[in-house]
Amino acid sequence: DEREQSQQIRDIQAIDEETQQEFNRFHNWDQQRLLDYQENRNTLVDEPNDDNQQQLHQIEMLEHYDIERQRQAERNDNCDQIRLNEYLRIPTTPQSPDTSSKD
Repeated sequence: DEREQSQQIRDIQAIDEETQQEFNRFHNWDQQRLLDYQENRNTLVDEPNDDNQQQLHQIEMLEHYDIERQRQAERNDNCDQIRLNEYLRIPTTPQSPDTSSKD
């Protein structure tokens, strides 16, 4: 039982690490997109009559950014919920009445 429990804990830690790496990749990707966006915006500043187009582009970028952040938050919530359910399930198995030594 202890070996099984420690294996489950290792599995959860591996999932944690994988989730963190995915978050880091996503965060780095977001940062790169923002930098790219800022560079593009800076190059467009000198062009005439581009304000409306620029604002539309900025709004689209921010909407896309918000949607992606929302999706990531939902993925994290789902992952956290699954982990919580697994964690709550782990301690109850070894303590079932069948294995108690009250004979």
